[in-house]
Order: sequence, then structure tokens, then C-alpha cells
Amino acid sequence: VLLAAVAPFQCLSNPNGLETMRLYPSVICWDSSEHKALLTIGGIALLFPISYLALCTWAIREFPRQMRLGHAQFVKMFGFLFIRYRPKQYWYSLVHLFRSVVFSLTTVAPNPVLQILCIHTCLLGQIVLLGISMPWRVKMANQLDIVTMGGMMSMLCFAAFFVEGYDIKIVAYAAA
Repeated sequence: VLLAAVAPFQCLSNPNGLETMRLYPSVICWDSSEHKALLTIGGIALLFPISYLALCTWAIREFPRQMRLGHAQFVKMFGFLFIRYRPKQYWYSLVHLFRSVVFSLTTVAPNPVLQILCIHTCLLGQIVLLGISMPWRVKMANQLDIVTMGGMMSMLCFAAFFVEGYDIKIVAYAAA
């Protein structure tokens, strides 16, 4: 849903000086009535994932209080956010949610080097947080998660060298 909602904000420059939508090159960005309608629909569609993220954030913030009060219905409703993690790391599902949002929003950036840099930074932050908190209930899951994200970061580093048409210094910085 997030990718579809941000699609109207993804515009590419053309040799004639106009910007058109990445998905629909026949739609001229920022000036045409079609694009204005798509921007409105995209803005409204963004309310759904933002509302879901806000609800999950509220539920995670409320979790300790609801547990103290013994509200089993709350745990039943929002247990999918907490069940995978150790009790003191109940908040870690927010990391996954925000990582997904960052990954989806990086497609809006027109520069592929910037996209790689954003994803790389997000993964690096998650690896550090994962190494410090060790949130998964099973020790092997923590180790596997670190190795998997390290592999993803390595692939991103290699992918940065295949980006064409951009300053090589920026590509080298993103890969480092």
C-alpha cells in the first residue's frame, strides 16, 4: 500500500525539461490535472499505513501498563507485535515496522546512490540495535538475523559499484 501511495511522488526528469511519473510516463508531474488527482489519492492512501503505524506505536507504548492491569484482551488483540520477542524487548517490532517504511520510502529518492545509502544506513542501525538488545526469544534467531542483514549490506555495497551515471566518489562513499 505504501509503494502505491508514494508512486505519484516519484517523478523523473526528461530531456525536454518536463518531469513525468516513473510508473506512468504519459502523466506530467506537478502541472497536469491527472497528476494532481493522483497526488490527492496518494495522500489519502498514505493515511492507512500511517494510521497502522501510529496504532502499533500506541499499542507498544501501552503494553507495559496493560500487562500491569492484567488486560488479557489487549494482549490478545496486539499479541502479534510482542510474541516473537523476549519480554524486555517487546518494543522491537517497531524497528521492523519503521525499517519497512524506510525501505518503501527510499524509492521516492530519484538518485539510486541515495537509495542505497538510506537502506545501508537503516540496516546498519538495525544490526547495531540487534547486537545490543538481542530481542529474539531464540539465540540462534538473533545470530541468523545479524548474518542475514550483514549479507544484505554486502550486496548493497556491491550493487553501488554498478550504478551508472553518477559521481564515482558518491558511489564509493555509499559502498564504504
